[in-house]
Amino acid sequence: MPEELMIRFVLFVLPLLVVFILWKGTTTGWRSTVTVLPDLTETQKVCVQESKRIIQKLAVEIGPRNYMSRPALTRAKEYIKEKFMESGYETSIHTFEQDGQEYHNVIAQWPGSPSDDVVLLGAHYDTCFNPGADDNGSGIAGLLLVAEQFVNFESRQHMRFVAFANEEPPFFKSKGMGSWYYVESLRDKNASVRLAVVLEMIGYYSNKRNSQRYMPFLGPFYPNRGNFIAMISNISSFSTTRKFMRHFKKKTAMPTASLVGPGFIPPLDFSDHLSFWSFGYPSLMLTDTAFLRNPNYHTSTDLPETLDYERMAIVITGLADALDQYIRESYKK
Repeated sequence: MPEELMIRFVLFVLPLLVVFILWKGTTTGWRSTVTVLPDLTETQKVCVQESKRIIQKLAVEIGPRNYMSRPALTRAKEYIKEKFMESGYETSIHTFEQDGQEYHNVIAQWPGSPSDDVVLLGAHYDTCFNPGADDNGSGIAGLLLVAEQFVNFESRQHMRFVAFANEEPPFFKSKGMGSWYYVESLRDKNASVRLAVVLEMIGYYSNKRNSQRYMPFLGPFYPNRGNFIAMISNISSFSTTRKFMRHFKKKTAMPTASLVGPGFIPPLDFSDHLSFWSFGYPSLMLTDTAFLRNPNYHTSTDLPETLDYERMAIVITGLADALDQYIRESYKK
């Protein structure tokens, strides 16, 4: 090869090689931290056992639950409704029609609560043609158990809990999502949602080095072990969500990581919080980062025995305390 061609080849390939190395080298976290968590409180020990029962019911007894397995989807809806009612909540069903079929969101509020000014906690109950222990049995367990803890909080009057249908494909990131229909109904009623927190997979953790991956170029700023819980917010929500983030970090012993960015960048918008963003409501996602950590994501191996229930309990109790604190601060006269 002539010398001039060789120089051109090197000048062309070298920048590509540098970009490739930067791209690949920044999808894994650079910070290495191993956190020793405190002993569980009595409340957290109960939370461990209850979350196991809930996820066993959803992932094993009911199994895959989506538009292709409607009887299972209906059983999940009825189970969630029953659990809310057992805790003393007024429970209603928000019905919507998609592709000629009826689907249902499950809504719970404390008796006598205002209907037009709330803080909302939500999670989807359908799965991607798999058992869905983490995705999103863990989110539903968190939803039900936070609701159970809120029974003892004076701030319960301002909380609303919603289990959404149709988050998974083929409705994913579309106007066919249950959350889209629900948030649209809130907009039509001019309801105020001071904050919506969406639980999207909160049960999978790993202390192994390089068990956590990221979008390119984020790795240098985050841990390389998947032993933390993440909070994701868009820029327009941040003035509201940062208050909750501050409370959550104070109220939980669980390591946390937060990311605020443009809401249109995948995978920042990969769940029901997107529906709230789309209608201008402040929202954030609480997540174990899904496929960036969990190798069982959207597979038949997303089973109850793969989850870390102790860490999940720490997240759930911290979430309940943080929401309580956020409400008391937000509604203070």
